[in-house]
Amino acid sequence: MNAASPPGPYSPDPVVRAGGERTRTPVFGRSTEEEFLTRVVEGARTGRGGAVVVLGCVGIGKTALIDRVADGFADVTKVRVDRDDFDGSSCSGLRGLFTSFSHVLGELPEPQSRAMGLALGPRGDEVPDPFLLGLATLAVLRRVACGRPLLCVVDDAHLLDPDSLRSLTFAARRLRAEGVALVFGARPVDAPPDWFDGLRTLRLGPLDDEECARLLTSVAEDVDPFATARVLHAAEGNPRAIVEYGRALAEWRSTDGSRLPDPLRITAGARAEHLRGSDGFSPAARWCLLVASAEPAGDVGLVVRAVRHLGVDPAGVDAEVSRFFDPAGKVLFPHPFARSIAYHSASDQERRLAHRALGEVIDAAAGPERRVWHRAAALEGPDERVAAELVAAAAGARARGGHVAESTFLARAAELSPDVRSRERRLVAAAQAAQLSGDDELGIALLDRASGPHTSACSRQDADRVRGAALTWSARAPQAATLLGAAVEEWRVRDEHRARGFWIQAINAAVLAGRSPGDPVLDRLAAAAQPMLSHAGHEEGADEQVMRALVTRLSRGRLDAVDPLRRALLRGAGDGTSQIGREPFLTNLMSLEMWDLAVGRRALQRMAAACRRDGALTGLHGSLVALAHQEALAGRFHVAEEHGREAADVETRLGVPATRSGLARLVPDALRGETRHVRAKASLMRTAFTAAGYGLGTATCSLALVMADVAQGRYRRALRHAGEVYALDPPGVGNVVLPYLVEAAVRVGDRELAAAGLRRLDHRVEAVDSSWGRGVLDRCRALMAPGAEAGALFATAADRLDPDTLPLEHARTHLAWGERLRRDGYGDDAIAHLRVAHRMFTSMGCLQPAQRCAAESKAAGARMEEFGAPPSTGLTSQEKAIAELAARGMTNEAIATALFVSANTIAYHLKKVYRKLGVDSRRELSVLSSFAVEPGA
Repeated sequence: MNAASPPGPYSPDPVVRAGGERTRTPVFGRSTEEEFLTRVVEGARTGRGGAVVVLGCVGIGKTALIDRVADGFADVTKVRVDRDDFDGSSCSGLRGLFTSFSHVLGELPEPQSRAMGLALGPRGDEVPDPFLLGLATLAVLRRVACGRPLLCVVDDAHLLDPDSLRSLTFAARRLRAEGVALVFGARPVDAPPDWFDGLRTLRLGPLDDEECARLLTSVAEDVDPFATARVLHAAEGNPRAIVEYGRALAEWRSTDGSRLPDPLRITAGARAEHLRGSDGFSPAARWCLLVASAEPAGDVGLVVRAVRHLGVDPAGVDAEVSRFFDPAGKVLFPHPFARSIAYHSASDQERRLAHRALGEVIDAAAGPERRVWHRAAALEGPDERVAAELVAAAAGARARGGHVAESTFLARAAELSPDVRSRERRLVAAAQAAQLSGDDELGIALLDRASGPHTSACSRQDADRVRGAALTWSARAPQAATLLGAAVEEWRVRDEHRARGFWIQAINAAVLAGRSPGDPVLDRLAAAAQPMLSHAGHEEGADEQVMRALVTRLSRGRLDAVDPLRRALLRGAGDGTSQIGREPFLTNLMSLEMWDLAVGRRALQRMAAACRRDGALTGLHGSLVALAHQEALAGRFHVAEEHGREAADVETRLGVPATRSGLARLVPDALRGETRHVRAKASLMRTAFTAAGYGLGTATCSLALVMADVAQGRYRRALRHAGEVYALDPPGVGNVVLPYLVEAAVRVGDRELAAAGLRRLDHRVEAVDSSWGRGVLDRCRALMAPGAEAGALFATAADRLDPDTLPLEHARTHLAWGERLRRDGYGDDAIAHLRVAHRMFTSMGCLQPAQRCAAESKAAGARMEEFGAPPSTGLTSQEKAIAELAARGMTNEAIATALFVSANTIAYHLKKVYRKLGVDSRRELSVLSSFAVEPGA
């Protein structure tokens, strides 16, 4: 690794020097702690000084926080000391601190002056009196602060000599009427002295994931989601670890760039900084640390056996290192990047020796995969025998659904392969495993390494398929559609069966990219499909049936024969060989084209089960998102919530950015009328999807906005978003939006647009034997029909839309029917239908539509007690006040101060606010405010 610049402000307690400057890294996620520390220093400016001990482990950000606060006070005298000013001798801390204050030492009373002179002068036999030295320390601080306030920072206070620490803490307890702020920075120690007792303590804990991601972005550009998730997991919320890992990413990209190493690297400068503290370690300690860092399982017994195999006696380990080895049998490194330091500070030869020793002592029967991995890591050049063992280990990992391990084994096997073709074949297989695990960027990087002049046609075909999937799943669908479209043209001449698989992939990518009929990419794909379908023969498989249906949809604007397509979706989801069985989004859209939720759910459930079994995270995520939407459309919101929760867990494992996460919840929340949450979330997601060229994602966000606005009766706004989807007309989504568009257009008086939407809906449903499609068509006709005719159509729609299988649509039909009757003056009849709708909406948890039912019933003359207490999502006055302050970015502590309550009370109420408004963070609250919607409104 190339040498890097010296470590930045998150290096272990860096020192501010009068003649130098150092690069500052922004402090994230410490607003509460910063406010607390700022108040301490501000107290010194008003003559109400004090002291505080900032406690935290290595790299947690003590120094950065203290420096940030200190930089904000230009009118304060500042002095600081840290480990570089301590030499371990008695009173060395005081000597470092008071050297620049020699002008006031002569003003001390004689006993105190003598004690301070003994402490600061040459070392002798006479020891200063502790009490007098404490008084002298207080007197010096008081005299220095006479002219202007004083901020005194003592960093690395856990390393102070006892005499200095005793004197400084003695003074620290007596500063309440002084213009002095004394700030200690210290690490927690096993047996802390009681000298800090009575002083205020500020403990710094790990940052949350959102702040960690912001910090990583500030020090490293264009980090892909999977790498972000890996760094955040390894850093454990430690800011220094995040900064060092992030800075090392640039070095990693410039050298290897394919797979993040284990353990993650940190910069050479940071390693040197930490190694200075281990110069005195014995050889046994150094070997123990290296071997322990090379074995991720942290098995102490294994480490000891490997060290002995190297000819080193573990009994000679220093006491400071032996505490890393837990009696329970686990290696416990003291901070997140300690393992990285121990491993990457060793030479290549030393690391190979450590891995060779581990490979020799691991039991081949108990840990065959770990054994072969260490043996492979010990090699310097190609070795086909070990490469073959790695391939076998990869097969074992694949059988368990461990695609990350599978990809790691195969990539190393490729590096050890002496034969070029074997190397390329193994790299492609490693890329496929990486893509299945969700690491699309790694998959693409491995494929780039696999391409060469000797690549076989079969390897290129596999590489194109994997690259297309990686581009599609990583929100680069337009690129994927172009790549896969070219593969169709190439392979339909050589092998039409393979070309059909590429065609399904390509059409899926094109639809996800938001391509609409008439687009050149879709036109070329439709033209390429015709000759392949004519050669397919009578026994068409699932892919061929889907191809035929999609060509019809693209050319005629609707499906024709749907029974073969139903069979194809179910067969493709279960046979394990059809490409359609790997495309959950396309399966979802095709089921919506057929207006058949039952087939869609069955096919997607099979896909999700297969992905869980195989550990295919990207496919599982797509299946869960589609299932959540399907279950919500069917009114099964409790099931949709389960899929949404599992999808959120998968998103965390995949490192999906916050701007694109939560898609599974969007449609269910919209159908329930949770407008505030949907509006905030959809706004963020639409921006991200549009930037990535993910047109279907943008259309889905627009559809969710339409659903939420219609549920709340905001028809004019709903119509604006519905028009966007109507114009694009993506498969599936273009069908679902039609009944909402017709309803909104009728409500705002746009009969022409309503008639156009009704004609398209009629055209789509005509060839489909679907009670769902025909039911919503009858309801839309009823909305536009005159009185008596409307009643008959509403009745037919209610009969078709079964309350058990389609409760949401059944309830919406009764709501529309009741609203129509109320407007026509049939109040009692209207109330009967509204009562049915209210009961069903309430049972499904659709609060906004239920409120509409209650309001319409009241307008029709119903007694409100018939409907029970009206559902409410409103906030109490206190919750509204808290929500408004949180939306401005205020911390819990700041809100507590403003409202004269405790921070725990704020946290309790804010949790209720999030639940009522359907949001997850202050950021979403602020987005609500940007829509000119008060959080409590």
